[in-house]
Amino acid sequence: VTVHTYLDPASNDIWKALNTAKRKFQAYLEYRGVLLSNTTIETVQYSVDDDQTKSLRDEWRSLWKSGRLITDRTELLTVYPSDNNNNPSGTRKRGGFADLLSLYTDRIVAILCDEQDDGVLEWLRNNYERTNELEQLSDYTESEQLTKLKVFLEWFRSEFPYFYDRCGSCGASIKDEGGDTDTDEHKTFVGYVYPSSHELVGKASRTELYECHVCGNFTRFPRYNSARHVLEHRRGRCGEYSMLLFRFLRSMHHECRWVVDWADHVWAEIRINSRWIHLDPCEAAVDENLIYQNWGKKQTYVLGFYLPTRQSTKFALVEDITASYTGDSWKDICQRRDENEEQVRKAIQSAILDLKQKLNEFSKSYKYR
Repeated sequence: VTVHTYLDPASNDIWKALNTAKRKFQAYLEYRGVLLSNTTIETVQYSVDDDQTKSLRDEWRSLWKSGRLITDRTELLTVYPSDNNNNPSGTRKRGGFADLLSLYTDRIVAILCDEQDDGVLEWLRNNYERTNELEQLSDYTESEQLTKLKVFLEWFRSEFPYFYDRCGSCGASIKDEGGDTDTDEHKTFVGYVYPSSHELVGKASRTELYECHVCGNFTRFPRYNSARHVLEHRRGRCGEYSMLLFRFLRSMHHECRWVVDWADHVWAEIRINSRWIHLDPCEAAVDENLIYQNWGKKQTYVLGFYLPTRQSTKFALVEDITASYTGDSWKDICQRRDENEEQVRKAIQSAILDLKQKLNEFSKSYKYR
């Protein structure tokens, strides 16, 4: 971990950057109105897993929440289950399969909680003229259902464009010009910062900061977890849009799953005629399971997360569906994984038990759809 530190002589405030180029750190300080003096920026490197780095995490998290830290990835600040005292002798790998699985079960429960601040179906009815067809999908043949879903996802993609780096002031975009949004040579992606108070209302977990390569102004891209805020701002990527699609499907009482690919992608599935149908809102893809393999991805873990539409559970709450999204053999899949089959199986079983408990606690206060 490369850590840049700047002590502002005017305020005595400490500012830090984790794994961030010095030029980007300076841009961030400029954005926050910190005037650089002759005081140098100090740089120190730490090993990710040594005890000193572990002891520094709390300090970094405190600076992060106070708005005085920028980082190139938030995993360094994440509180994983393996960080607590219930992980004797480091038996669980920090940031490994079990840790990430636990975060995703928390995320699916957060999606369920977000339904209490509802209105997505009303919004859809007011904005998509063929909503009634989606609500009555079972009245059609499977072929007709897939066609209607395809039309819907094409509409979805046009209404909710994929955000790269478009400047909120002048509209310029390095991505549109064929450039890389994350290089030291271009003034584009600066890093991740803590959400503002307004962004926290939208349940943003982190905010991306961009510096325009044309006008020099800064643009914030909060990663909202509130469907209402995604509908309002219409800016997102697969995380926001898969959640929103999942919410749309649940609001219409369809059996559906939220699907997480460890190779950095998220989508949804809907149950049609006893099989799960792949739906990718960013690609407007329907029933195209091998699309990611065709991109060149080598799948390691693809998991489906199911929430009951009532208080009964028809399907596994968490299921390893990796084999459904690659043409590779199971042996090849397992060889790409960091954990063996037994470890994966136990982690999923534990996640299911944990999720059941959280759903039971949720049902005491709220009602399922």
